[in-house]
Amino acid sequence: MYSVLLRQVRQQKGATQQRARTTTKTISYFTCLKKGANMAVLFGFVLSFFATYVMAQDLAISMKPMVTVPDNIDKFAGFYFQPYEPTPSVDANCYETCPCSMDPKNTTGCFCDVENVCGGEVPLDLESNSKIIYHWDASSDDKKYISIKGQGRTRIELEMKYDCGSQQGPYKFLEYDGTSMNYSFEFVTSDGYEDADGSAQSYQYNSGRSFVEFGKCDGCGSCLLSTRLQMDPGSDGNLNLNFKSLTFSVSYDNTKVVSGTHDYEWSTSGYCWMRDSNKRREARSSQNVYEIKELPTGTQPAVTTAAPDASTTATDSATRWASNVLLLPLLIIMNLLN
Repeated sequence: MYSVLLRQVRQQKGATQQRARTTTKTISYFTCLKKGANMAVLFGFVLSFFATYVMAQDLAISMKPMVTVPDNIDKFAGFYFQPYEPTPSVDANCYETCPCSMDPKNTTGCFCDVENVCGGEVPLDLESNSKIIYHWDASSDDKKYISIKGQGRTRIELEMKYDCGSQQGPYKFLEYDGTSMNYSFEFVTSDGYEDADGSAQSYQYNSGRSFVEFGKCDGCGSCLLSTRLQMDPGSDGNLNLNFKSLTFSVSYDNTKVVSGTHDYEWSTSGYCWMRDSNKRREARSSQNVYEIKELPTGTQPAVTTAAPDASTTATDSATRWASNVLLLPLLIIMNLLN
């Protein structure tokens, strides 16, 4: 009798343990499902966050002085520049043109003086960005600086164009004046040494003569991307600029620009320079001296902000913030896996 009761107790205990194990497995299964759902949501959040804050980039165009310029090309006080970033789709090259012909590149039978023109093409996607940043560098290897001295103004100008005549779209002619632009210099002294606070410089930013333009103007056959930044002499009447790089930027409405990536053409027959006034008579009376010089060995000029590029600073801060915030969902995922 006692053995029978003991066997029944053991059977009931075994059944109870089995139900407990089954319940535990069920709870573990649903817990895993819940963790998996949470992980999927968090993973989606990380991907969305990464795409929004990390992969998104501003449209940057980097320029450098043209090293080789043909003898019979138009000369002035200053330098021609060429884009080197983004990687050109057509490298800078020089060729002869007939300026009085309907087809300037066809010089056969040209009845006026043949001229040399240099140019190339760069792929740009205006629609995928909402801010454009121009970098005008003294060199692409960070070993030179530009010196501009005199009593006249200087203009940094670039014109690029894309033949959008047959394309239909919402693009409009957009113009942003100098008050919408931000700029900053990497200053050095006249000897090429660090000038962190810009105290060795003398200039005045002319916002009224500076601009960035997008789109197709009335009567234009192409969609343009044009810009100008003008610097006038400082309060002492002198223009004295020594810098490794000049950066300026503007934010724009990307819902009103041509869609997709297109090759934008630039050439010396348009604007691609850092130079004195384009009025030659005026230039003769107030011509500046332009030089490209080697930096002293070991010099590492710091970035200064004569006029703070608030938008660039905000972008840098946002990038650091995004890097920190990205750690949060990753830590949560690691915790769920434990």
